[in-house]
Amino acid sequence: MKSITKLRKKEITNKGITLIALVITIIVLLILAGISIATLTGENGILTSTNDAKIETRGASVEEARNLWKINQETDNYTESGTAQTLEELIDDLINQNLLTEDEKDQILGNTSKGIEATGQVTIGSRTIVFKEKNIVDYVKIGDYVDYYPDKITIPYDKLGDTYTGYANVTDIGQDSDLQWRVLNINSNDTIDLICASPTSKRVYFQGARGYNNGVAILNDYCKMMYSNASKRAVARSLNIEDIQDKMKVIEEKTGKKEYECYTGETGTVYKTGTYSYPSNKWYPLKWKEDNGIVGESEPKNPISSDIVSYVSEDNAKAQETSENLTVTQTYWNLAASTMNSNFETAEARDANKKDSMYYELLCNNGSSYYWLASRCVNPYYSFGAIFGLRFVSDGNVDGNEMSYSYSSSTRGAGYFVRPIVSLPSNVIDLNTNYKTVGKWNLNS
Repeated sequence: MKSITKLRKKEITNKGITLIALVITIIVLLILAGISIATLTGENGILTSTNDAKIETRGASVEEARNLWKINQETDNYTESGTAQTLEELIDDLINQNLLTEDEKDQILGNTSKGIEATGQVTIGSRTIVFKEKNIVDYVKIGDYVDYYPDKITIPYDKLGDTYTGYANVTDIGQDSDLQWRVLNINSNDTIDLICASPTSKRVYFQGARGYNNGVAILNDYCKMMYSNASKRAVARSLNIEDIQDKMKVIEEKTGKKEYECYTGETGTVYKTGTYSYPSNKWYPLKWKEDNGIVGESEPKNPISSDIVSYVSEDNAKAQETSENLTVTQTYWNLAASTMNSNFETAEARDANKKDSMYYELLCNNGSSYYWLASRCVNPYYSFGAIFGLRFVSDGNVDGNEMSYSYSSSTRGAGYFVRPIVSLPSNVIDLNTNYKTVGKWNLNS
């Protein structure tokens, strides 16, 4: 009986040892399994490393294809079809080879239907592959706002008295510090032109022959002094008639004429081609004699001090008289707002609905504000005399203000606001700005 009990105890003991060994075995297997899984799928696991290597290989292949494409572009190599491969074709080839995805294509080229703006590059693994350097025209649009500020000027402009403008009672025109600025031109010489979104808050006055002679120089000089920015290499001038004319569309394909070039004055003289001669009433401003009102309407855009003429007597300030017939060329034209609105070229605007009206909005549509254009004009309006004046815009209408006359010693004057234009290097624009969020382009520091 005693021996049987011992045997049972031994059996029980043997069974206990077997369960412990099983538990230990399971634990060891779980540990080994965990190690294996970590080795396969962990941060530095085999599968992760394999996937990373696959991504890096894909990135290297894409980069190699990009480099070869660039070499072909630079050396004018062509495809079998005989035409140079475009960037879009290259990217489509890479998609067909499963080296790029459709989402990466959208990132590089942009996708307007998805609201995705082009970056020109893609990041694959550790490689950022630049397919296309950022080009300002791919990002900045006509009419966009820019976070531009001129150098702060606290001293009023000092050439707005009678000596220079022919108008005696305005001398305290300073800087508007809160003007907003919009893109008017993106130029091929790596510059960009900004125009103030609305005219200045104070008027500049001109009158008589002095106003005609010096108006262009004064307006440009005032804008240059008040709205330039030395640190941004930005130089300001006044809006002029050429800025408007350059954006108007051709209406006669055969002749290449624009609407304003078809303007005919009261005496039958056509803009820039028609002339009218006066055997009497032959007084004229001195500045007109230098250019006959044709080639120098808006010169100089960057005035020099010698262009600002100071007259010593009221007679000289009024005009000079020619001994021969006074023959003038029609350089005045006038078009109503409705005509102007429909005669501008299409703009590369951010809002596609504004592409046909953007230039009108920027250049002419400023409510009831009257503002000067730094441009002279001559109008042989009457059969007995001509009118000399400065250009301006009002209610979207482009017109000219009378300053002096060939037939009278009387003068006229007016006070209008100013529209500065600023030209600056295009690389000052920070193309990394999120325009949709910020609402304007920042400038690089």
